[in-house]
Amino acid sequence: MKKHNALKIVLITILVFMLLTWFIPAAVFQSKVVDQGRLEMGLFDLFNYPLTALQYFGNIVLFLLAVGAFYGILYKIPAYRSFLDKFAAKFSGRGLVFIVFLIFILGIITSVAGAQLPLLIFFPLLASVILLMGYDKIVVLLTLVGSTMIGIAGTTYGYSNVYLIFNILEKTKIETNIVGKVIILFVGLFLLSIYTIQYAKRKMQVSSVMGKSKVVKSSFRKEVESRIELEKEAKEEENEEENEDEKEDDEKKSTVKSSSKKSSSKSTTKSTTKSTKKPGRPAGKNSSKTTAKKSSTKKSSGRSKNPNKADAYDNDVIVVTKDLTDYSDDLVPSSVDKNHRTLALVIIFVCMLIVLILAYIPWSEVFGVKLFTDITKNVTDFKLFKYPLFSKILGKFNAFGTWSFFEMIPVLFLSSALLAIIYKIDFNEYIDGAIKGIKKAIVPACIAILIYTGLVLVTYHPFQLTIYNFIQRLGVAKKVTTFKHINFIKMPLVAMIASIFNGDPLYVYNSTMPYLAGVFDKKTYDGIAMLFPTIYGWTMLAAPTSLVLMTSLSYLKVSFCEWLKNIWLLLLELLIAFLIILIIVI
Repeated sequence: MKKHNALKIVLITILVFMLLTWFIPAAVFQSKVVDQGRLEMGLFDLFNYPLTALQYFGNIVLFLLAVGAFYGILYKIPAYRSFLDKFAAKFSGRGLVFIVFLIFILGIITSVAGAQLPLLIFFPLLASVILLMGYDKIVVLLTLVGSTMIGIAGTTYGYSNVYLIFNILEKTKIETNIVGKVIILFVGLFLLSIYTIQYAKRKMQVSSVMGKSKVVKSSFRKEVESRIELEKEAKEEENEEENEDEKEDDEKKSTVKSSSKKSSSKSTTKSTTKSTKKPGRPAGKNSSKTTAKKSSTKKSSGRSKNPNKADAYDNDVIVVTKDLTDYSDDLVPSSVDKNHRTLALVIIFVCMLIVLILAYIPWSEVFGVKLFTDITKNVTDFKLFKYPLFSKILGKFNAFGTWSFFEMIPVLFLSSALLAIIYKIDFNEYIDGAIKGIKKAIVPACIAILIYTGLVLVTYHPFQLTIYNFIQRLGVAKKVTTFKHINFIKMPLVAMIASIFNGDPLYVYNSTMPYLAGVFDKKTYDGIAMLFPTIYGWTMLAAPTSLVLMTSLSYLKVSFCEWLKNIWLLLLELLIAFLIILIIVI
């Protein structure tokens, strides 16, 4: 597998965008499309734009580094590995049920809360669990990235993913076509679940061990490569047995050595042949053959003699995938010798999940719930002896329902600090773990800022509007593909291209909605408002500008081409299903 493949793909994408500025004229919409001529991007711009992206979107880099630091600290806590093992063991024999459950949970959270970036906090944890259950990295990506993107495609109340549409398109509400959005969400999650199950079953081979065929589950790469490990253990046992026999036969060996000096060469051969009837060091060709036979007998009987090995074969289960070294050790913490208490970890992760859900559901904007706004105001206004205690201690913070992903960084810090205190991790170990985690997150963070460099590029060189205008003016089978004034070939194509160019959903809508609102009748607005998030979520499953996808590929060290090779059929199935639902609903 090529190193830093995801990073290379993003760099190539930026270079393609740069070349397009030399061939496609720029245009802006001012009640009509105004041609601005070619605005070519220069070489120095290629180095200046990342700084601009860092200036405007540096909070994303800090967030990814904070996630890396959090898990670097967790790797210093032995109980974290015990927690992962227990988590994986909980679903022993029910791995696919857990994966389907996870797909639906992540998809629904994204659809309702629009929290695709904050959910990255849990990706390393869930990836480790899925790998420990014996599934490969593609299953991890289908479960985590797939569910998140389909959650965006079926956005229901995820205000952060769609609010700009409603601000630009008049007379559209988030509740419009809500039934159709729910159908898209659950049909997409269902198709993803079926595809993931089929993929996992194709990759899974039933291993027949000790005359019994069982589907087995692995807890680490060493268990996945159990056959190799068992052979090594058998050799170690042979050496131990030989050492014990050597100690018992010391007197006989010394006798053999002394007699060999006094006797002739013939008698020496006979005496050594007799003396080597018991296990000892080989003393000739005959003895070497005898030793070889005995060692082979030991190898064949070693598994049955060792109760631990027998248990490993009879009770454990091993998922044999196509590539036994499919994941490297740094994706899962090192195994631990003894069991550790994991209650504190469970409580911390549950609390983090509750905070994430409560903080990103749009309570006030969508549901009209002012509870969290009022609580926040009361806390900040509280005064002890006329001193605003909490306001000074906490500083400025937003109410639940209006958080950005950046506000999860203090939650990560507090969680890691509590865990370090509970599990008695000293300050030096804490800092060392954080630094190691940050180093691991540097490449995904670089990918993130490069993706936003592409966004800066297409914003400063607005050639994309020329493409959209060209597509909309094409007379592509209008009678067959146009429903309620929306052409279901041209409009999805515009949404797809806009998603690839801009990456971030808000900029996708900002680059297209003013133009569409000026060109199309208001009767089409509800349909457009439903179509664009759906196509955006679908596109981000395979776009080189998808932040969640490309950072996940980098973290798991999966090549972009390998990912496309394994999901192209899923993409086709989802596209057909989504278009059918959109046509029916609209």
